[in-house]
Amino acid sequence: MLKSLTTILSLILWAFFYNHACFGQGLRQFLPNVDDHIHLWDHQPSLFYRLSQHPLNTSDPDSSIFSSQFSYWDVITSKNNKGFKLKGEVFNYELAFLAPTKHLGIISSLGAGHRNMSFNASAKIPESEIRYSEFNREFKQNLFVANGTISSHVKTGLALISHYTQNDNGLYYNLPLQLTLPFKTTVLFSQKLSGSHQNLLLQTNDDQVKIPLDFDLLSEYIRISTGISDFISAVYAYESSAFVESQLKSITSDYDMIPFGWHFTHYYGLNFKIKSTAIDVGLAKTSLFSNADLFYQNTKFGKLIRLNIKSSAFKVGIYQTFHDHGFWLSYRYDHYDFEGKLRVETWPFSSSTVDLLGVRHFGESVSELEIQHVLFSYAYSNRVLIKPTIEYFDITPRVSAQTWRPLFLTFGITDLQNHSLNYEKITAIQLSLKTTIPIFKHLDLSYQFTQFIPLDIQKTNRPKGTPPSGQTPQKTVETTTGGSFHWTAFYFYFN
Repeated sequence: MLKSLTTILSLILWAFFYNHACFGQGLRQFLPNVDDHIHLWDHQPSLFYRLSQHPLNTSDPDSSIFSSQFSYWDVITSKNNKGFKLKGEVFNYELAFLAPTKHLGIISSLGAGHRNMSFNASAKIPESEIRYSEFNREFKQNLFVANGTISSHVKTGLALISHYTQNDNGLYYNLPLQLTLPFKTTVLFSQKLSGSHQNLLLQTNDDQVKIPLDFDLLSEYIRISTGISDFISAVYAYESSAFVESQLKSITSDYDMIPFGWHFTHYYGLNFKIKSTAIDVGLAKTSLFSNADLFYQNTKFGKLIRLNIKSSAFKVGIYQTFHDHGFWLSYRYDHYDFEGKLRVETWPFSSSTVDLLGVRHFGESVSELEIQHVLFSYAYSNRVLIKPTIEYFDITPRVSAQTWRPLFLTFGITDLQNHSLNYEKITAIQLSLKTTIPIFKHLDLSYQFTQFIPLDIQKTNRPKGTPPSGQTPQKTVETTTGGSFHWTAFYFYFN
């Protein structure tokens, strides 16, 4: 069961960061504003994304802007030596419009947009309770945005986003306020209600379960940036979010999961820039506290009693440009602390019928994870983009868990089992090559190949039973082929 849960969790995390599905790229999501330079020559965020996420960034346009973008990604990765296979597919179409206007001297621009997005990731898992797993995300969005300058020091705006899934629709918003202060200081406040809607399919030998993974986030964000001198700038950002029950569901299912809780992040950053050289330094601290109720046909059968995650990350990066060439070198250290406890009345992913008087299962885990990451990337761009990247990982996991059943109702303990991830240290490199080729004036073809190569995997073989006093578990080195990713995308855009 532990192996199945680990695989399912990995698939969910992979799918949530589908734009950065490779292991190393996914880590970049946790430190904002530090890796900006490395993406300068990639496709810039679409107008729809900028209007919905950062309404004030496109205030006061000189002329009307029309943007259309279509992209399709096909992702394939496999670990043939284990029989494990993972596939992914992304379809995304966006259309947006922004025009300058004036009304009572306040509103300076109005915009609208439409987005149609679908994502699917599937995994075949041999030698596991869960034989097949599939993660889906599919929705449509309509956008209305208004932003403008109230005075020379005050900007404000509004973004309204109607979100449609297969079964329902809901309305979300983003309310930013930006103040320009003396000493080259800018303060941005924002309150946002956003939704995340996806579902997970799990299949065993004799049963199939579809679980909606839907929740809304009510977030408050503050960002203070200042120019200390012509060469040095600093930024501080704080974001707090509360998990609330989703106002719409991704699918119709007998099963349901309703999460609650909150998370907050502090970010501190410094940027040094001298001519064509930039140095970024960042520090982030994040805490997540949550729980969730599990339902079957509107009957509560279990609860994620506690899920606490605390993380800290530090990063320093150097970026250098020279004509059509760019170089990026960075180092990053991450530390995560996990604590979780789960209770289910009957294990739901089997042929057993959910029964309030059924067998209760409990699970608890306290774990740590340390990651050191070094990245070097080179980019050449002169109509054609060529960007090779090499990354090095040093991973130290300390993962352990316990599962048990009560003797009677919730009293006593029986069938106590200890589980642990026997990997003590993993070192690996990841090689990737991305190229983007313009086919026609408004059509680009992009392809990326990534290979994950384990260098050294230290695994501890713990003997069954209690080892004699003074005996230490034997360490072995495991070899694996890692995994490869193939990305293919078409971009159609018109401005």
